[in-house]
Amino acid sequence: MPALRNCVPAFVVFILIVAASIGIGVHQVLGFAVSSAVQRDGEVRMRHWAGYINNRLPDLEEIIVTGRPTAEQLQQLEIMREVGNVFKFRLFAPDGTLVLISDEASTRVSEDSVGQVNLRARDAFQTGQIDISVKNGKGLQGQPDVYVESYMRAHNIKGESVGAFEIYVDQTKMATFLHAIFGWAAAGLALLGSLAYLIPAFAFLQRNADATRAENTISYLTEFDPLTSLLSRHSFTERLDQEIDQPDSHLSAGAVIFIDIDNFKAINDEYGHQGGDQFIVHLANAIKSQVGELGYAARFGGDEFTISLPGISEKGLRKICENILREARKPALCGNQIITGKISIGAHLNHHNSTSEDLLRKADIALYNAKNSGKNRFVLFNEDMAHQLKSRRDLERRLHRAHDRQEFELNYQPIIDSKTSRIAGFEALLRLPDGSGGYISPDRFIPVAESIGLISSISKWAIHEALSTANTWPGTLFVSVNLSPRQFEDGNLVNTIKAAVDQTGFPANRLELEVTESLFLGNTESVDSQIKELKRLGASIALDDFGTGYSSIGYLIRYGFNKLKIDRSFLLAHEKDPDKLHGVLETIISLGHGLGMCVTAEGIETAGQAKMLGGLKCDQFQGYHFGKPMDTDSVAIALLQSTAKKMAGRKPAPAEMAATGAKRNTG
Repeated sequence: MPALRNCVPAFVVFILIVAASIGIGVHQVLGFAVSSAVQRDGEVRMRHWAGYINNRLPDLEEIIVTGRPTAEQLQQLEIMREVGNVFKFRLFAPDGTLVLISDEASTRVSEDSVGQVNLRARDAFQTGQIDISVKNGKGLQGQPDVYVESYMRAHNIKGESVGAFEIYVDQTKMATFLHAIFGWAAAGLALLGSLAYLIPAFAFLQRNADATRAENTISYLTEFDPLTSLLSRHSFTERLDQEIDQPDSHLSAGAVIFIDIDNFKAINDEYGHQGGDQFIVHLANAIKSQVGELGYAARFGGDEFTISLPGISEKGLRKICENILREARKPALCGNQIITGKISIGAHLNHHNSTSEDLLRKADIALYNAKNSGKNRFVLFNEDMAHQLKSRRDLERRLHRAHDRQEFELNYQPIIDSKTSRIAGFEALLRLPDGSGGYISPDRFIPVAESIGLISSISKWAIHEALSTANTWPGTLFVSVNLSPRQFEDGNLVNTIKAAVDQTGFPANRLELEVTESLFLGNTESVDSQIKELKRLGASIALDDFGTGYSSIGYLIRYGFNKLKIDRSFLLAHEKDPDKLHGVLETIISLGHGLGMCVTAEGIETAGQAKMLGGLKCDQFQGYHFGKPMDTDSVAIALLQSTAKKMAGRKPAPAEMAATGAKRNTG
């Protein structure tokens, strides 16, 4: 017995050693099992997340190529980071160059890190293998206790590899769950067998439950817009296609509507993105309240919405659209701020079988027409709009081609000194060949050039060309160039004029810059400073088309124009009612002289008009009676004729100058 008692402590120690050894072994084995389960679960989550990215962000390749995601793309990426326990990700180009980072702080382009090459990202793209590892984040700021880091290929919507992701998945919950269960295994060897079976089973169930939740979230985000709860673009077009394909579809007598928020960027700029989101929700609620059970609606893009109303009449369609317009104008609350905005609506009422693409295209054309007609309105599609849009697109392509190939031309129309009847200068007029031997009217192409952002570049060329040509004229002649309000918006106008003057060596005091009254409807403070800078350069400023806009005397006084140009419409009106218009013209000329301005009359086509204006002391004449717009060679001929007549001691006849430019005239 004593021997037995002596053996007990040793046996207990042995048991304890064995138990400890088993416990250590179990701990190591279970630790490996936990790590493997966490890693496998993380891989499943990342695969689901990558699939979600492919479905929700079709322009992923564009982000990788440009490295400059739009605000809307950044917003989508923010939403994507919150799916499937992903708390951070980084996007790389195929060569491993970092494109952008998304973490709890923001989704952004990292200016400090862009350009660095990540070898693991590059290898993942080249091999197609997933590089995955489990990390311990305890004690690290901004990191969960347990997370999985992996590198895998990024694909576009066609399944093509376009880059690589580095994805971080928070697995703290999973690891805690597994450790809590596995911890009981270390309590005794007797439970080891059962735990060896139960633990993977529990892990499998937990993984499946999380995967199911992730799939449900992804499915919801694929079908619905998370901000407005309206259908997503994909769901809307899919449902529209299904309705059209049904044999008894009512859509043949229904409508498709396109809605866009007017000046949405201004709302974001003034109230922030939170305010922009609140107005989007406000509009979505207005749409829901009017559509109800009559149809279905979707958030089609950032600030675009679509509605399908099967079986609705034109009267019903107009009523719903007018109601949505009215509801959208009501103020929306965002905290303590009141947000107001307006929308434009285009709709197509379908009268025959068509495809969803065609229905949406026609509704979009109507929306485009509503925007161009002043916004804040509803427009119903008709076929003329499609023809107008095609004509507009053709003109845009012509402008781009002419801009790229430098196919624009300048014509010059003489401006006559009323006292000497000699040429005082020329107005440079921009011309766009139509490709068939004729010219496209400036009234058509200049507004389009302004809207597509080409006018500043075109005008820069025109100014330089006009000064280069005018440099060949006698030093007493000036050249007048028209300016677009868009050039003042760019803020580069003064530098453009100064560069042209410096490069051509043309004296700035012989340069006249023409502006219209529409210029003063925008940021007048910026316009004021730029006009002062231009006058300091030595250029003179002329107010063109006076009398067709607001004709404010305040503008004349404030900006101190050097010249006032009377619009041709006054002479046309004078032909119909000479008694009344004679006094109006006399008043305008007296006003200009009273403010120290030279006065030019445009559109003079007869000797009688010139005589009448001369009697009113008008300083300069311009019009077909004195000369049509002419090319550079014709200008040289006209100047030679003027010089010859001057040397002969007689004034040049207007008909002679007019005939000089007749061969290249576009009006």
